[in-house]
Order: sequence, then structure tokens, then C-alpha cells
Amino acid sequence: MNRPILTSMAAALAITCLTTEVHAGTSGVIYDSGPIDGFGNGWMIVHGWEGINNWTVFFGGLPFPPAVVVKVTIGAWTDHGATVSQIDWNVVTAGGILIGSGTAPVTDSFLFQNSQGYDISQDTFSVGNIPIGSGAYSLSLTNAVTSDGGVALWDQNDGTSSGYNGPVGTVPIPVPGESFQILGTVVPEPTAWALMLVGFGGVGAVVRSRRRTLVEAR
Repeated sequence: MNRPILTSMAAALAITCLTTEVHAGTSGVIYDSGPIDGFGNGWMIVHGWEGINNWTVFFGGLPFPPAVVVKVTIGAWTDHGATVSQIDWNVVTAGGILIGSGTAPVTDSFLFQNSQGYDISQDTFSVGNIPIGSGAYSLSLTNAVTSDGGVALWDQNDGTSSGYNGPVGTVPIPVPGESFQILGTVVPEPTAWALMLVGFGGVGAVVRSRRRTLVEAR
């Protein structure tokens, strides 16, 4: 096989691997609890009230964290004309280990006004970069700050079970789940990294071979 063909094959392999890496590393929805409802009910996440939702993800049982959580979106209720500007959040594993927490500014996207007079919005906030693997986690939200100092409710969509804590203690009844999405980046699989390295190695070998041929010709 001559060198031009080798070069073309190695370059094609490297380009294919790069395409795989970009595709695997694209940000997207890692977990979705369901659509924003906006009509049934909402749960307070202001004045010491805390909403807690459980979520589980599976990445094929890989032994290392194959994803990084970067953002969260939720369905939110506020008084008409008001928006959520800030919120406290934390992410905990099923074993009770805190893997991320903070206070984040919120980007508010108005959707509609419901029949009860509340504005329904999709609110998004950043959580930095939290590595996660397959398993169960919980997302907790509290101390939401609104532009009018009024209520902020986490939209209920009857998804997965959740907990609810308040100034008077934990609500002793099951609370239906709320609407939220976990957004992140999926890390390339080991096979993608291996193929990419092989591709670049092939290109490097061909380049070195061509340099040696040039030197010998001189």
C-alpha cells in the first residue's frame, strides 16, 4: 500500500474520531422529569421552604463519571409580572453525599399566565461542572429570590417522588414530583478516545515516514 493511501486512511480515521468526540461531548438533556404543567399545583421554594426531587440516570454501567452536569431548568410559578432572579441549590447522591451546591442567578423565560393568575416560566441556572455516573441523585431548591419579593413555586407535574421541607419540618406525606431537566455534557466513551488516538497516531507515523524518505532522498 503506498503512502498517499496510508495518509488518506489515517486522516480519515482521525477525522471520524474527531466527529465522534464532538458528538459525544455535545451538551444536552441528561435527565427530564417531564413537561411543565403550569395548571395543577406548585410547591413553595421561598421563605425557608425546600423542594427535593429524586432522579436516576444510567450510562451503561461505566465505572467512571461519563457525564458532567452544567445546568438545570425548572418550571416556576411567580406572581404576575414577577420573575425569579436567584436560587439556592444542591445535588446529593443516594448515599447522602453532597456533590454540588451554591447560589445561582436565574434566567427566566416566560411561557404563559395560568388560570390562577400566576406567571409560568422556564427558569435556568448554572451549577458549574458536576461529574456524575450511573446512579440515583436528588436536586434540592430553596431560598428563591423574586423581583417582587413574593412567592416562587416549583411547578408540579406528578413526575418522580420527591420530598418537601419547610420551617416547620418535613411534610409527612409523599409530594408529587416537580418539572425539571438536568442539562450536561456526555464525556466521550473510552472506545472513542482510543480510536481518536489511533487515528492521530496513524497520521503521525505517516508524517514521520515521509520525513525520513525526504531525508534519504537528499
